[in-house]
Amino acid sequence: MNKSMFESIKESLLSDDKRSSGNFRDFLRPKAGNTYLVRFLPNVKDASKTFFHYYHYGWNSIATGQYVDAVSPKTWGDADPIEIERVKLYRNKTDQRAIALAKCLNTKEKWLVNVLIVDDPDNPENNGTVKVFRYGQQIDKIVKAAISGEDAEEFGPAIFDLSENGCNLRIKVESTKEGSRSYVNYSSSRFLRPSAIPNMAPEKNKEVLEGIHDLESYFTRKSPAELKQMLDIHLYAKEDEPLTSFDTKKLEETPAPEAPAPAPEAPAPEAPAPEAPAPEAEKTEVPAAETAAVAADPSEDDKIKELLKGL
Repeated sequence: MNKSMFESIKESLLSDDKRSSGNFRDFLRPKAGNTYLVRFLPNVKDASKTFFHYYHYGWNSIATGQYVDAVSPKTWGDADPIEIERVKLYRNKTDQRAIALAKCLNTKEKWLVNVLIVDDPDNPENNGTVKVFRYGQQIDKIVKAAISGEDAEEFGPAIFDLSENGCNLRIKVESTKEGSRSYVNYSSSRFLRPSAIPNMAPEKNKEVLEGIHDLESYFTRKSPAELKQMLDIHLYAKEDEPLTSFDTKKLEETPAPEAPAPAPEAPAPEAPAPEAPAPEAEKTEVPAAETAAVAADPSEDDKIKELLKGL
């Protein structure tokens, strides 16, 4: 291993350590067997940034054995060299090593949202604080149903309402086994009837809404050349190559072929690696409830409505 390659690996690991010990402390970390209560928080300054929807890769480095990850450029609508490489590997149907490498590159689709913690059974000191909730497709179905789907009349803007007219999301974390592998399952989660948040005085609303986290700040947006280098080092264990050796213009002109369906996701390592959703066996059951009222503050109401129009 030459010095340049070693320095790249060291820099990557130091960057991961810094990120893990810093920003990711803002995240809620659900554990299997627990049930959490949270209230979704809108971004009142820019409603379009209430959610951060992204695509993510992560695998154990062939070179170091450490977990490495990156956000896919298709999060921002750009060409993705990792996805293109994954499809190429899957096409080598008779090459078992190529198929094994391709499975390392499965895409995980995730969302981030700010939440007020109402009840954290493991860490009660989190109650009343603002955390970032990261979730996958199972919770996304429940959220979309409440905002613009079949449950929108019952919930709608109430899922963002901090008053007694607002609705908590009950996050039920279950462990599901498939053969010898275990998965985290969120399909029993649901929004609840309107209820007051303990110790939540109306004058505290502004403080909470101004205390939300910048959801786009947690991940570094890497260039196509940097992602290609990531593949060379951590998937193929090649010796380091200059970033300029990669023809990014050619990549941008090459449409990504449709990828085969990814294999079921296993639970990811502890932070900073994100948790993986369980195989999708959705059963969304929402209790009957009176139509929830909108937040009392007219200005916040307008911004929440603006958010809902964009979803």
